[in-house]
Amino acid sequence: MKLLIRFLLLTAICPAQTVWFSPIVPAAWNQNIGSADYLNLFVPDAPWATAASHVQVFKMYMQMFLPSVPGSFSDETLQQIFAYLKSHNIALAVEFGPLTPSAACGAGVEGFAGEVALQLATRIQQLGGNLQYIAMDEPFYFGRIYTGPNACQWSPQEVAADAVQNIAQIKSIFPNVIVGDIEPVPATANWLSRYASCIDAWKAAAGSPLPFFHFDVDWNDDWRSNVESMRQELAQRSIPFGIIYNGWNTDQSDAAWVSDAENHYVDWEAKGGTIPGHVIFQSWYPYPDHVLPETDPTAFTYLIDSYFRTRITLTLTSLTSQASGQLMVSQGSPIASAPVSLTAQATSGSGYLATYVLTGSVPEAITSAVIQTCVNECGNTGATDINVYSFQYADSASQTTLKFASGLNGWGVDGSGTAIVQAASDSAGQSMHITATPSQRTFVNSTALRVTPGSAFTLTIQARVPPSSAGSGYFALVFLQASGTELRRSTLGFAPPTLTLGTAQTASDGTYAVSYVSPGAGDFQLQAFYGGTATLWPAFASASPNAVPTISTNGVVNGADFKEETLSPGAWFSIFGQNLGTAAQWTAPATYTLGGAGVTVCGLSAVLSYNSGPRTTGWQLNALVPDAASGQTTCPVIVTVAGQASQPATVNIGSGVMELFVITHADYTTVADASPAHPAEEVIAWGTGDCTTPTVTVDMQPAAVVYSGRTEPGLCQLNFVVPSAANGESQLRISTSPSVYTLPVARQAGT
Repeated sequence: MKLLIRFLLLTAICPAQTVWFSPIVPAAWNQNIGSADYLNLFVPDAPWATAASHVQVFKMYMQMFLPSVPGSFSDETLQQIFAYLKSHNIALAVEFGPLTPSAACGAGVEGFAGEVALQLATRIQQLGGNLQYIAMDEPFYFGRIYTGPNACQWSPQEVAADAVQNIAQIKSIFPNVIVGDIEPVPATANWLSRYASCIDAWKAAAGSPLPFFHFDVDWNDDWRSNVESMRQELAQRSIPFGIIYNGWNTDQSDAAWVSDAENHYVDWEAKGGTIPGHVIFQSWYPYPDHVLPETDPTAFTYLIDSYFRTRITLTLTSLTSQASGQLMVSQGSPIASAPVSLTAQATSGSGYLATYVLTGSVPEAITSAVIQTCVNECGNTGATDINVYSFQYADSASQTTLKFASGLNGWGVDGSGTAIVQAASDSAGQSMHITATPSQRTFVNSTALRVTPGSAFTLTIQARVPPSSAGSGYFALVFLQASGTELRRSTLGFAPPTLTLGTAQTASDGTYAVSYVSPGAGDFQLQAFYGGTATLWPAFASASPNAVPTISTNGVVNGADFKEETLSPGAWFSIFGQNLGTAAQWTAPATYTLGGAGVTVCGLSAVLSYNSGPRTTGWQLNALVPDAASGQTTCPVIVTVAGQASQPATVNIGSGVMELFVITHADYTTVADASPAHPAEEVIAWGTGDCTTPTVTVDMQPAAVVYSGRTEPGLCQLNFVVPSAANGESQLRISTSPSVYTLPVARQAGT
């Protein structure tokens, strides 16, 4: 178990995960969309045994419990569900709108259902259910940011106070229920700071921080940077984050939905994103229309199993004209005879002429659509400088090609738009040229074209989109109702093209090599890709050709608190910078090269546990200060990748410094507001640095130290007894740490 604690803490990326499952059942309250075999999940020997073994929380919608809602479940059905979950040790969760509607605002708005809180909890209790989680349904967005009909636009304090009041009714029935939040990421302007203020207001009103925060991701936007920005806000507040991994192709098929959901978890986690503490597999869409059996690649439960395939690592090192690396499973054995592709994407310059393809299905009964190019609209913001040369639409019975031979004649340019739209001509042909600053906007529509109801379609776009225009807009196919109004749209965001440079098969030792020709002027990023199998995850690795590794200013920090401070020999620390190798995690403690990167401290090779690879916010390397650095006062830290060394960053070295990662109970579960320590309980503080036995106080009262020592490389274990008089949010001080920690202690009666 201590090995697990060490691995989870020191990789700084693999938290113990809580896996949620939340399909939807066709019913009158949700327009009869969802999985028709939903209730088959809860029969004996239901064919999802493997997926069920991975699931800790099953989430249902509050409408399923309310007799007044058309299509809600009967007493017998709910009792069957509760019995199944209990027998399989799966916790029950409910997605619940905690805000109270009134005559003034909130009526008919998502997130406003607080008036049924007591009714909901009472029915669950009466039928033998044990409500263990509440996932609040976007109260910060709909209570604070939403501007549509019946909007309240309350202050953060008003949102929090109203939600806490209604949650209190549920806690009167289920006092131990864990209450977290779901919010759309991103939202509208200034969404990040507005969420942060609501999160802080919740802590003030509830008396404790949110125990989790789930992201309902808008996959169409610059979602990776948005997710990372929100994750960082939560990390500053020690709030675990979760991502809802769902499909975005709501108009196609079960296979397309499941594939899209898989692409989302791969695109985040295999490309260096921090692995979420909560993983949520959820749908509120028409697809998938079946959850079983888990052996069916188009079934919802298959998606859960696919997430738990074996994770693998892929490395990439690049010289001027050759890329090479190795493909291995996490245990370190090579993967032979596997196809690895090498691609490039421009990171600077004017961009390349490329083909972009948008696919989907035409809605039933729809016969008309327009092609739209949209700049800085619908949440997209950024500088734009693009050329569009042609559009080609095709479905089962219709085909249309649109070009700019007559300039912009026949194209509808937004009359109120402030971006510059003009006809242009270059060696690639005649085009529409759009330029805009981040504050300028426009859209350009084609004339209406005929589409075939229910048919699969392909929209092919010839365009030049430079890296500087990424995320500033999108191409869209807008489906029109008979009245000429929009029914819905399919979109494809602006991004520089991905250019294929070559492929290779891995050798018996998992190595590969690809010779390539530079794709053109400007800087570019190389990416190696392995597509995975039914048992292996896909894998990615990125590298900048001949890029010199750099360490950011103030970029060497303690690995426990991410502060720039004196490091003790035996302490884990993190390096932030650029071009520090490819994403990888250690498979053995004696790892000195990871993702192609090596680190020295005082000229001594340092053990590495984690390489993030390239992320929106840059690279992160986790390394261990060598014990042999003892006695030094200042030392250079240098990162070397592919034979190129960074400029040194100077760090202070000293003894007697330890910083904490986490505090756990004796069973290694985390001490938190939802699971506080108790007076007279022996708890374990896990830290890094100097493990010399310290003195410990809790609210200035001495705490008996039972044990202190290094149990794994870089990992200090400190066992101490919580003083009997400790109560509530207590201050924990450790003589060898410069920090003051908060220790949640169960409140004693009468306080």
